[in-house]
Amino acid sequence: MHAYRRTHARRTEENSISLERCSHGDTHFAFLRLGLCVPAGEGILVDSFSIAVAGRELLIDAQLKLVKGRRYGLVGRNGIGKSTLLSALVRQEIHGVDPDIAIGMVEQEHLWGSETVLDAVLAVDEDRLRLLEEEQVLLKQEDQSEKVGRRLGVIYERLQEIDAANAEKTAATILRGLGFTESMQHMKVTALSGGWRMRVLLARCLFSDPDVLLLDEPTNHLDLEAVQWLTNYLSVSEGPVDGQTMRCGKDKIVIVVSHAREFLNDVCTDMIHFTNQNLTYYKGDFDTFESVRAAQLLQQQRQAEAQQAKIKHVQSFIDKFRYNAKRASLVQSRIKLLSKLPMLDMVAEDPSLHFNFKEPEVLAAPLLQAEEVSFSYAPRKSDEESEGAAEDAERDDAEPTAGAAPSEKADENARGKEGGKLIVRGLNLNVDMDSRIALCGVNGSGKSTILKLLVGSEQPTKGMVHRNGKLRIGYFTQQHVDQLDLTLNAVQSLQMRYPEAGLKDEAARTYLGQFGISGLLALEPLYILSGGQKSRVAIALMAFNNPHILILDEPTNHLDLDAVQALIAALNNFKGGVLLVSHDSHLLSCVVEEIFYMDEQAHKLQKYHGDFLKYRKELLKRAKTAAAAQANH
Repeated sequence: MHAYRRTHARRTEENSISLERCSHGDTHFAFLRLGLCVPAGEGILVDSFSIAVAGRELLIDAQLKLVKGRRYGLVGRNGIGKSTLLSALVRQEIHGVDPDIAIGMVEQEHLWGSETVLDAVLAVDEDRLRLLEEEQVLLKQEDQSEKVGRRLGVIYERLQEIDAANAEKTAATILRGLGFTESMQHMKVTALSGGWRMRVLLARCLFSDPDVLLLDEPTNHLDLEAVQWLTNYLSVSEGPVDGQTMRCGKDKIVIVVSHAREFLNDVCTDMIHFTNQNLTYYKGDFDTFESVRAAQLLQQQRQAEAQQAKIKHVQSFIDKFRYNAKRASLVQSRIKLLSKLPMLDMVAEDPSLHFNFKEPEVLAAPLLQAEEVSFSYAPRKSDEESEGAAEDAERDDAEPTAGAAPSEKADENARGKEGGKLIVRGLNLNVDMDSRIALCGVNGSGKSTILKLLVGSEQPTKGMVHRNGKLRIGYFTQQHVDQLDLTLNAVQSLQMRYPEAGLKDEAARTYLGQFGISGLLALEPLYILSGGQKSRVAIALMAFNNPHILILDEPTNHLDLDAVQALIAALNNFKGGVLLVSHDSHLLSCVVEEIFYMDEQAHKLQKYHGDFLKYRKELLKRAKTAAAAQANH
């Protein structure tokens, strides 16, 4: 992905076709470009363009239609080319897009210095920084000539035009909406975990205020409160909502790639379906898109059946009277009729996708039990030690480093007996083969740490975790995806992870096919695969040893919507226990039966008495109250 920037594409002759090769990491892209920008500035229309990657055609003669003020959900299977399309847009590689349009997309990575979180966001506005620096230089000059005065006047006028005086307030509001407390905004970015750094990158993109905003899985690394803030920011063009006054401009074009169904429903005014090397446009949110497509497919099936019945009837007449001289003219007319039957305009249907978790043997309860467990991270000499901060970041990607509390109200209870940062105290939790449990709470409250305590990758400071001696746990985190050897293919990865199984290639491919890794995809090096496809490989590796309990930390990150639905069905059919941490409301509402949430002040895991929909409703109500209080502050 690429940082927000204003780019100026090379102009080519109108209606000409040019083939350009450019580098994107280790992958080379070829873009076949044809088309013109629609005048009058009402949006973007490219009549025809194609995209190919390493000789593989992703889009052929597709049309790009984007209207100001519309928010598009870009949907399609993992690996189809959604992220590549967004990259082509931000790099101005699609000819016909006005090069003066500012296109913003979240950076994939950034080389951080010693800047604070707030300064990192403010630094995106290079125009403002340049003007402020020039102002300081001019003010320090001893000779305050008339020329200097005129230049200062121009600078102040420009600063007023871009509302520079409110820049810091705007940046702080965005950061607060994404979960950064005031103290965290003044921390160094290098002292944050990977998940929080991704939030900084998202904040930078939003603060840059581009004409076209491209968001590729923006809800990854966000908790439910931050997802709701982002939803409000994107979905309403003006006026306060739930006490939130900051809005995405009403003339913006927004394109979102997301696996979160509720987020797409709440944000999007239109859907773009990327399938069969083409883009198809639908009015409405994701649920509307699904309904319309289902109706189209049903109509297509009925038309095909009617046409086949007609063909069969006509062909029967032809076969019956083919050699009857008296009927020769009628036979010829029927043959001509068949040749003139129109080709049906088929609606492209994605192949079905299914996951399958094998049924484990039954074990008697208790299987997994935490008893009065407390946990504190070891203390550091100084919170300013960036090396120690980076080490803490690796412990739990969802949390700020030790010493950086996710809540403003830190007190002596935030420290354990050993002086380290207290994460959880008095944890009591049972997970058995019929469990369907979700751990909820804001990012940084310790949910991922609790999972690590249960699987044994972290050891309690106090208390015990009891595990049945025969218990097998399937544990999934994004870190497991990141640790895949990308030089191997999926078959080799499975064989190397479980050498004792003695898997032949055919057996490995059959198993991987149960998670949508089928055909040649199972033999491609993993670096070729999309993020969602790699996640499916990691899920398949996790599940191979036939676990009794699945412990899943944000399993839907990078999965496409069909894969999320396949995961939901597989979890509901699974005969073992499930323990989830997820920001995906649809997944949680469909799967979980018990909700536990982190009480930040008490550092305790509390049981919620109600289902997930009720929990989410109360959560949003609290967020609304907090936003209103902040707006009146």
